[in-house]
Order: sequence, then C-alpha cells, then structure tokens
Amino acid sequence: MAFEAYDTNKDNIITQEEFQSVKNERMSAKAEANMPMRNAINAPEFGVFDTNKDGKITKEEYQKGQLERMQERGGRGRQ
Repeated sequence: MAFEAYDTNKDNIITQEEFQSVKNERMSAKAEANMPMRNAINAPEFGVFDTNKDGKITKEEYQKGQLERMQERGGRGRQ
C-alpha cells in the first residue's frame, strides 16, 4: 500500500494509531468479503518501519521498509 493510504490526516507522518487503524480496516474488509487472508500473520508491524523509534513513520522510513521487505522475499512482490 502507498504511504498516503496510511497517512490518513495527510501530515506526511504515519502514527502508530493511523497504521493500526488502516491495517485493521483492511483486514476487516477482507474478512467481510470472504477473501482469504493469506500471510496475515506476516504483515509488518509498526516498528518494522519506525526505524529510529520516534513513534512516527516518515515517507523515507516507509519506502525503505518496503524495499527491505521486497528484498527479503527475493523481489517477488506480494505473496
């Protein structure tokens, strides 16, 4: 998902509350649509992206985290 999808108040920062809220909404929507939730257990937590541990995710931190996750999966994109 794009950074902007998590930055619900459009302040160029993702808070833990924003991150968790969007994540929960997505999981609920998938469950309601009876869509399989494969790899839900592997979904990244807030701390994966908040590399400097200041309680906020910047766009740079988010992009770096996404890139690292893709590299860990061998560049396969979504699983």
